[in-house]
Amino acid sequence: MFEQITTLIAEIKKDPSLKETITLESHLIEDVGLDSLDIIDFLLQLEVEFDLRLDFDQLDFSIMQSTQALMTFIAQQQCEVAADEH
Repeated sequence: MFEQITTLIAEIKKDPSLKETITLESHLIEDVGLDSLDIIDFLLQLEVEFDLRLDFDQLDFSIMQSTQALMTFIAQQQCEVAADEH
């Protein structure tokens, strides 16, 4: 999951070197430099990549505080989707 996220960020920022510099602790706005348009694009791509359905009106942007926080959020969302399917 980490590699998928860093690849998406590098593609959005058009900077392949970001894949090598992003860590689990990297703040996706302050450290990586995602701006508001980048964030929207990133979240839309996350929906496709991880088969998520994000409610943008209810989204807590604290998930952008670190790559680890985002990964935890994605895992929780995937568990909810799996539970809803059964």
